[in-house]
Amino acid sequence: MKKSLLLAIFAFAAYSASAQDIIAKKNMEKIEAKVLSVGVDEIEYKRSDNPDGPVYSIRRKDVFMIKYQNGTHDVISPMNSSLEYKTISAKYQGEVAFAYVVADKPMDRIVVETVHGARITPYFFAGAGAAFNYMHSVKDQIEDKHAIVIPVFANLKGYYPFSHKSAVYLSLDMGAAIGASAFRGTNLYVSAGPGVKFGHGDFSIRFQSFGTGSGGVQFRIGANF
Repeated sequence: MKKSLLLAIFAFAAYSASAQDIIAKKNMEKIEAKVLSVGVDEIEYKRSDNPDGPVYSIRRKDVFMIKYQNGTHDVISPMNSSLEYKTISAKYQGEVAFAYVVADKPMDRIVVETVHGARITPYFFAGAGAAFNYMHSVKDQIEDKHAIVIPVFANLKGYYPFSHKSAVYLSLDMGAAIGASAFRGTNLYVSAGPGVKFGHGDFSIRFQSFGTGSGGVQFRIGANF
């Protein structure tokens, strides 16, 4: 990063006698221009060799620095893109998901789940959630009984982002599973496995268990907000 920064500064010095603005991109490309506006997401400019021509725009995050014709300059965004992540503070993240767990019958089950917490960095999430597990096959074996388990748990996720909107991750839930109707008592609840996040969508395959004989493979589709 230091080498790139020095190269950029030396390049600006070479243009110091010019009478136009200089836009320095992070890929070390230089644009001789007349800067018209610096917005939140884009920078608008006209080419210095065609001042009466069209207005161009460039994404702000692709620009390292602008040097103006009066000798002043503005650093627009860090040369090292990883520094952009360091400026991101924790923000709320919520999830709603539907799943089906394939297990030894009669333990196949339908799951509705919600998780809420904080995306502390692009790489880490911590939160808590609750779920509703309905074992639909149990009713056929236990007259007039529905098998319902309600897990309450802490959730941790580790992300590997491909972009600001997509990432692969590993998820771990641990907590207590509270039985109702055909199931009574409380057991340890565990759910873990890999997933992929794409925009506001989410898909994962996890192992889920809340007691002896309940282990199964969960296919989960969710939405993030």
